[in-house]
Amino acid sequence: MVCTYRDFTVFLGLARTFGIRFTLGNIQKQQTTDDSSSRVAAPFLSVVVLAYNEEGNLSSQVSAVLSWFDELKASDYACCPDLLEHRTGPFGEFGELIIVNDGSTDDTGDVADALGKSDARVRVVHHESNKGMGATVRTGYAAATGCFVTQLPGDGQVGPKTLERFLPHLADVDMVLSVYEEREDGAHRKFLSAGFQTMVRLMFRHDPRINGTMIVRRELVEKTPTKTSTFVANLELPFRLMDRGVEHRVVEITAIPRQRGQSKVTNVRRILRVAGELIRLRIRG
Repeated sequence: MVCTYRDFTVFLGLARTFGIRFTLGNIQKQQTTDDSSSRVAAPFLSVVVLAYNEEGNLSSQVSAVLSWFDELKASDYACCPDLLEHRTGPFGEFGELIIVNDGSTDDTGDVADALGKSDARVRVVHHESNKGMGATVRTGYAAATGCFVTQLPGDGQVGPKTLERFLPHLADVDMVLSVYEEREDGAHRKFLSAGFQTMVRLMFRHDPRINGTMIVRRELVEKTPTKTSTFVANLELPFRLMDRGVEHRVVEITAIPRQRGQSKVTNVRRILRVAGELIRLRIRG
């Protein structure tokens, strides 16, 4: 699978029109035999790191992802030896990393830019203002060039090695979802989660425990537009694909406590937005 450099530059122009600015690592151009266009070999996996006010956590998460890429390559992809040959076309690097800075008000943007300049596998996208998790995920997936896409939080609560639980299943299906084994959350967050899951179960008849850590074939994402702006987007995409009959697997994962900063999901205003988006999503169907 290859992606044309020309198409990608057109995308950049459109993105700037909608208030998105990019910092790019090196893009290796490959001349075709007829010199009609430049091409870039698609990576196997695009990892989108979502960052909003994560100046204290972002560097360690990005370093962990890049180290994981290197470890997989060094092991000759021992966790999924048959996957790379049979489920994808030719590709260059195993993975690319896309940081999406969602209009952070701290130094997250500067940290992201420095990371983007330090490794050719890293690209950075900036929202000029805070647009919400759903928009951040869409921006990252739109910038992705990999055969498969996934997302990780910038706070490091889900690390890249967790994705090794997903990879073997991709030999058989195009979407692997996840639920948490157990989270070390306080009573307040557990109460909110219980209420949220009850709403989801009653309204959609799908497993409400599904979270944002998933791996999906990029072609499916491109054919499945989403509209939600909060973390309801983590449900909208898989629910729509499941309703279409896309075969999938579910794995259990573990989240670790954030090391720095505060969670953004317990803000009262955000909770009300989430409830409103669930209702609108149910009405739209």
